[in-house]
Amino acid sequence: FSITPAELRKLYQNITNNSLMLKFHKKKSENDSVIFRRSIFSTKAIKRGQAFSKQNINCFRPVIGVGAEKYFQILGKKSKKNIKAFEPIKSNFY
Repeated sequence: FSITPAELRKLYQNITNNSLMLKFHKKKSENDSVIFRRSIFSTKAIKRGQAFSKQNINCFRPVIGVGAEKYFQILGKKSKKNIKAFEPIKSNFY
C-alpha cells in the first residue's frame, strides 16, 4: 500500500487517540446491571402447603430473592411458609 508521510502521521495519531480512549474507558461491571434482572414474586397470597403455579407467581424487577431463571423449577413445588401478595420468593420458601 502506498501512503504519504502526512497520511502516516494522521494514521499514527488516530491509533494513539483510540488506544488512549480504550485505556480510560471504564468497563461496566456485572454489578451495574443487577437491577435490570428479574426475580420471582408472588402475585397472590400463598398459604403454607399451596403449590406454586402460573396463577400465583410471576417475574418482576429488581432481583430480590430467587432469580427468574429458576421459575420453571419452582412451579409445582409447595410453599413452606405463608407468603403475602407481591412478596419476593426466597429459597427458604419452597
